[in-house]
Amino acid sequence: MDQFLNMELPTRADMEEIEISSRIYQEDGGLFMTALVLANTDSERPGADAVSFVLAHDRLITLRYIDPQPFRTFAARCDRTTMAVGKSEMVMMGLLDAIVDRMADVLERVGAEVETISREIFEHDPNAPPGRRDFQDVLRRLGRKNDLTGKTRESLLSITRVLSFLTQTMAAKPNKDVKAHLKTLTRDVQ
Repeated sequence: MDQFLNMELPTRADMEEIEISSRIYQEDGGLFMTALVLANTDSERPGADAVSFVLAHDRLITLRYIDPQPFRTFAARCDRTTMAVGKSEMVMMGLLDAIVDRMADVLERVGAEVETISREIFEHDPNAPPGRRDFQDVLRRLGRKNDLTGKTRESLLSITRVLSFLTQTMAAKPNKDVKAHLKTLTRDVQ
């Protein structure tokens, strides 16, 4: 792939660098952006892993070592409808849209689950024997919800950086659709 594009793509180690300058940069006529994307959010072990987006030569390349739900959702949406995804920038906007939508769904679900746990803790059950409540399970469930919320926040922060970079680099380009989409995505992430 490196020879086809005449540029060096980020390695796994590059993608995991902590410095923003290693995750978001412009080089050899391409835009390189790495964000943390959630995966397996419906499982007991949700994760967030680096996904790199490379916009170069009218192409979008994604480099990832996970299979996040938003990529499958976006592909299915493209199969079902006649989306205007001919331009690489619009494909990226569609993927980012799907990622942000998924995170919103995750946060909404986690909020409802935490509310349910809260009711379990604070609502008095008249049939329960006094002093016999075991809160270890509650603590574990709250810890899992907190872990997922933390990963979601970290992912949102990295997406914010990608959107900011795209907004700056697209400022000189005349594509109004991309600029409008970036503005909407930025508001959604906030």
